[in-house]
Order: sequence, then structure tokens, then C-alpha cells
Amino acid sequence: IGFLLLAGVVPILFLSWYWPERTLTTKQWAILSGVIFVSGLLTRVVAIAIIAGLVLLAIGIAWLWHRVILADLEYRRAFLRTHIFPGEETNVTWTITNNKPLPISWLRWQEPIPIHPTGFRGDVGIQIDGPTLRSIKATDTVGLDEVTALKGYETLERTCAVHALRRGYYRFGPVTWEASDALGLFTATSSASDNSSLTVYPVIRNFSPLEIDIRALLGDVRRRHALLEDPTWYRGDRDYHNDPMRMIDWKATARGSGLQVRMFEPTVHPKLMILTNLHAFENISQGWIPEYMEDVISIAASIAHWALQSGFEVGIHSNGALPDAYVPYRIPPSSAVGQLFTILDYLAKITLTIHRRVEDMLTDLDDLAHGTSVLICTNVVTQGLMNTLLSSRRHDISLVLVNNNVDFTIPGVKVIHVETATQAA
Repeated sequence: IGFLLLAGVVPILFLSWYWPERTLTTKQWAILSGVIFVSGLLTRVVAIAIIAGLVLLAIGIAWLWHRVILADLEYRRAFLRTHIFPGEETNVTWTITNNKPLPISWLRWQEPIPIHPTGFRGDVGIQIDGPTLRSIKATDTVGLDEVTALKGYETLERTCAVHALRRGYYRFGPVTWEASDALGLFTATSSASDNSSLTVYPVIRNFSPLEIDIRALLGDVRRRHALLEDPTWYRGDRDYHNDPMRMIDWKATARGSGLQVRMFEPTVHPKLMILTNLHAFENISQGWIPEYMEDVISIAASIAHWALQSGFEVGIHSNGALPDAYVPYRIPPSSAVGQLFTILDYLAKITLTIHRRVEDMLTDLDDLAHGTSVLICTNVVTQGLMNTLLSSRRHDISLVLVNNNVDFTIPGVKVIHVETATQAA
């Protein structure tokens, strides 16, 4: 029986497995070694039994090794700064720790790097110094594809500089592991999801001419502050101008040469809602122009920055959507600490995934408080928007046209034109 196994079964199995693919799998080698080991025992040929037994032992150890090779493998990705502006840079550090005595002789890790914020291959948003980015076929992206080895309880750390080129929300990962035993017989795979991300804010432009135009659109800020006053916060007197009799300061009037009126600190800030239109065509099904969209977002961020510094309560609304959210999102007007960065974070993340016309978005603002000014930032004035602006309006509406030289005259609507270099924010 042993001779038949060794001289008949083993060659037949070997040829039937090897001939189609010109190779044998580890499982097939294990089966052949087992048959040879049994035949060596039956024929009492000790050398054959020992060699086959050693091969089986090596395969068994390698199999057990690959079952635990990725256990207790810690992975961490950390940014020095997670929120930056275009033109700035930060550092990203990858840390891999093997928290077990068993070494990893061969470890391959792949991680997609989101260098394209809008999905277009020619649109590069961030640049990483150091590693060579390679194509990852599994995810049809580019990213890190590194091979290394780790001793027991060893930590591997790698730090690279990240340069921000344009606005966007860059989610890194997930990372995929592939490890092998010392003999290379078995391969173990795993993945780790580390939800770290890098947010690049839109460019905030420093433009004095536009600031003057915005003041003309929104009116005198000091006058807006005096819309509603708190009688418990006295701040001084001024001359009488058809004010109610109860506001007259009779003591100050007696000391001076004319009627004096008490002034108080305002209880509310003027409110401003910025409506950002990301579409650039009359028909929204025609899509958008990325450069114009980025300029509109940059101008909206710059106006929000100026208005908050000027004492406005600022909110924002757009026909863009946040990642993994396909519904419109609106930030109500506020002057709270951190409101600017809330708006910048929103503008950094939005993408054009909502087919909603700008005139339809105006209906979303019907619940705004009375007296709130609405400022529309857009590249195009559609016929629908024109008809809406010509109809009855509840709020004071102004229009900022970005990179649009067409002269518009809309009764009751203040319009200014803003020209940029039409480059990504």
C-alpha cells in the first residue's frame, strides 16, 4: 500500500494539480506531504517519513503563524493640524506598533490618499512630500503602497509634510494590511478604519474695494446696531431728532443749549444670511464650472469674515451638500464665538450634489427673523432668479455677482460685481 501511494498516487496528484496552472498551492503541497509521510511509514523508509513530516510541521507552524500575525497590530494616523488654509502645510504621522513578541517578517500596507477633492484626476488638492504614491487597483485610487517588517514590540513611525493647494475635505483611509509568515506560505489580510481627515478652508480674500461695496450693499453698520436698544445699558447723549419724549434727558438738556436724548447699547446685532449658489448655468442640468464655484465659495467666506468682524450675526445657506448627506444644510445667523470657523468648515466640505435652483433656496429663508438681510453670492443670474427678485420679497436682498460682467438692473435689489483671477480657492 505504501509503495502504491508513493509510486502511483503521489505522481498522479502532482501532475493533475501542477499541469493546469504550473504551480501548486500550499494546501496541495500539504496533501502531497501527508500522502508521502503515510507512505514512508507504511514502507518503513524513515528518511522519507522524516522529510515529509518536517514539511508538514513547517506548513502547520506557518499556518498557525499567519492566523495570529496581524493580531495586536496597532495603527494610528495623526495630523499636526487638521484645519488649514490653502498655501499652508501640516504634518501627518503614521504609527504602526506590533504589540506582541511574534515578529512580522513581511508586511504590506496600502492606504488611499485623497489628493483629488472633487473626484477629477487633474484636480489636485493636496501634495504629500516623501512617499511615492502608487495606483491602488482595489479602490481605483492612488495612495501609499509600502512593504516593511516589524520585530516583536517594535514601533514604526513615519512623518510627512502635507501641502494644501485648494479647498476641500480630505478623508484618509481605510488602511489595508497584508502579512505573511516567515516562509511565505500563507497570507493574512485585514483592514483598519481610522476616521482622520484634513479640512482645507476656502481662501479668505483681503480686498478693500469689495469691503466698500459690501458696506454700500448692507448699509451703515452703526445704524443697524441702533435698531433696538437696551434701556438698562446707558452709553451717552445725542441731539434731539424727532425722538419720543420719554427718551429726552432733561438734566443734560438743562446743562446744554438744546434738547438731548439718551442713547443705550443695542440688544441685538444686525443679521445677515449669505446664500451661495454653486451652479453656473441657466439650466442646472448643465453642471457647473469648478473654478467659478471655488471663487463663489471664496467670496462668500470672505464676506462672512468681514460681516462677523463688523458685528453682524451671520449665517449661510447653499445648494451644496456635506459628505454623506444629500440634503440641504443651513447654518442660522449667529455671532457666537467660533461662528466663523463653523461657516468655513461648512464651505470647505460642501460639494455640488444637490440639483436645487437658487430661486428655490430663497423659499427656505422665509422663516428668518424680520430685518435679516439676504446676500446672494452667485456667478449667474437665471431667469427664475430674476423673476423671484422682481416679485414680492420679505427680506432685504442684495446680489454679489462673481466673475460676471453682464450689467444687471433689478428694481429694489443692490448689485455689485466682483472679479477674481478665476483660480481655485
